[in-house]
Amino acid sequence: MDRDLKIELIRLANRDLPSALLSGSVDLFIAPQEAELDSLASTPLFDDRLVGVFAPSGADVPSGTVGAQVFEALRYLAFQYHPAHGFEYERFFQPAGIVPKTINRVESVSAILAMVNAGYGASILPAWCVADAAAGGRVIVRELSPGPIDLSWSLYGALKDAENRQHVMTATVVALRELRPRDDGRG
Repeated sequence: MDRDLKIELIRLANRDLPSALLSGSVDLFIAPQEAELDSLASTPLFDDRLVGVFAPSGADVPSGTVGAQVFEALRYLAFQYHPAHGFEYERFFQPAGIVPKTINRVESVSAILAMVNAGYGASILPAWCVADAAAGGRVIVRELSPGPIDLSWSLYGALKDAENRQHVMTATVVALRELRPRDDGRG
């Protein structure tokens, strides 16, 4: 990675990412590919999947793969209330005809992981986002059944500086691909 690049990391709600990019308040963002972002310039990064995330000490931790019914009685920690096309509501809960009884919105993966670790609920998140917490024993990860629910991460960008655009995009893509866990746990 180019050590001379100036990088500032900020947190925005997913719904605010496209307008922030188009207004120039951010130059780049990382997100799973979804139809709402198709009009934006992007570079594919890597493939991933959604996984069930449970507290390591909870009695409700299922063994093996988990179906939607496991989440029905649990407090479900959702990244957002509004179902995004291609994610767990559409491809996991809806086909099973199940909606968790209690849903809490927490728009922060690190906060969701801390809450799951504390036994406050369970979640479904991208495997890439939970790999370190799972490796550290802070959460237990289970594959979804039927599954997997695959997704692809992309880097979206609208850099103003045309001269350095390709250099910055390439350096960022290389760095992000290096951050991706090599063993995705599928065997």
